[in-house]
Amino acid sequence: MFAERNGAEIKSQTLLAPMALAINALEKNLASFVVVGRVSDAENILLFVEAVDSEAAAEKFLTEVKREQNWDGVTDIYIEFCIPLSEYPLNRIYNDTDTASSYCF
Repeated sequence: MFAERNGAEIKSQTLLAPMALAINALEKNLASFVVVGRVSDAENILLFVEAVDSEAAAEKFLTEVKREQNWDGVTDIYIEFCIPLSEYPLNRIYNDTDTASSYCF
């Protein structure tokens, strides 16, 4: 038994279908983000991430950049920009000053 409500037992099996529907609904709300950043003096890396919002995308990026660039737990990590691909202007040249001033959050 998972829980009880108004004297009726609620079993975990009865929760599986509603949970699966909820997870599917959340997954459909994911957006694709492009994130660029680095650990301190290392080279920038680019990562495409699926996330609910820019905060979640940044968290995924931080996890990956720490692993990829062997983060020491002390050195600063910089995110140059993190934006949804749907908002990414096409046919535009980007440079460091553009991205830092326009897209940092």
